[in-house]
Amino acid sequence: MSKQTSHADAARAMLATVASTATEATGDAEVRIVLREAQVHATLALVEQQRIANLITLGQFRVAPDDVAHFRHIVAQPKDDYTLQVSPQIAEALGLS
Repeated sequence: MSKQTSHADAARAMLATVASTATEATGDAEVRIVLREAQVHATLALVEQQRIANLITLGQFRVAPDDVAHFRHIVAQPKDDYTLQVSPQIAEALGLS
């Protein structure tokens, strides 16, 4: 999987940039552009978190690995005959890998 953008970190960095460089010499238009970009990154960070929450919710059913629901493979995969493990994509998104 390719390196994912941390939209929350990008938003924080942009807000820090505005806070440290916004002076009377900095134009209002420039500040508004950076703030809009920060807002976009913050919104995308929320979208990522909601997607993770939705995928986890899909995996809340307790079933035997052979009875895995249709979308369960997105969240968890059989580890052996009796247990499931979190899928690599979810583990990475949660910072577990």
